[in-house]
Amino acid sequence: MHWIVRGFVGLWALFFGWTGLQGLIAPDSYVPVLGIILGGEGTNTLRADLSSFFILSALCAGWSALRPGMFIWLLVPIGLFGLAFSGRVVGLMLGDVMGPLTQTSMLAEAVSVVLLATCAYYFSRLPAQ
Repeated sequence: MHWIVRGFVGLWALFFGWTGLQGLIAPDSYVPVLGIILGGEGTNTLRADLSSFFILSALCAGWSALRPGMFIWLLVPIGLFGLAFSGRVVGLMLGDVMGPLTQTSMLAEAVSVVLLATCAYYFSRLPAQ
């Protein structure tokens, strides 16, 4: 079971790390997935901010997958994705458009928080190595 949980966290880290690197190199890759419109200085902001969000989350989760005793590092992606989800909820309450891309993003954020929090709890219950 230990290796399965580490595998889940590792795969999560690889997916979001790849997403961040892809967005760093070609920010237009975020357009069809997140429904963001590029243009002007927004492209640079998107490249910097969104890519750093994904890359930092992936690095922290990857470190926890490699060193389960360092499960505390999972709090970083849990916090980032939890805040992103909360921001979407606030936006919806204030009248933002709820389309299929918003629903998909919210689902990915919620599943990420639950998955990583469950894995952090599992890692915290392991005997010290």
